[in-house]
Amino acid sequence: MIQVAILPCNPKKAAFHHLLSSLIKGLKQLESAGMRIVGSDSADFTVKAHLLIASGDIVGVADLCNHSGH
Repeated sequence: MIQVAILPCNPKKAAFHHLLSSLIKGLKQLESAGMRIVGSDSADFTVKAHLLIASGDIVGVADLCNHSGH
């Protein structure tokens, strides 16, 4: 597991999703196009990344899922 961000508590849902938008944009690019790795022995390969889980406390997950409350 790689923890990418710890977001502060913010009562505005629009601000919460604005903070995540750049992360989601990068993940979508890694999922579709991938990232090319160039090895020292000319062994080039492409890797792709996928989001497997997004978690947090009850209030944070409710915001992440666009639920009105927990």
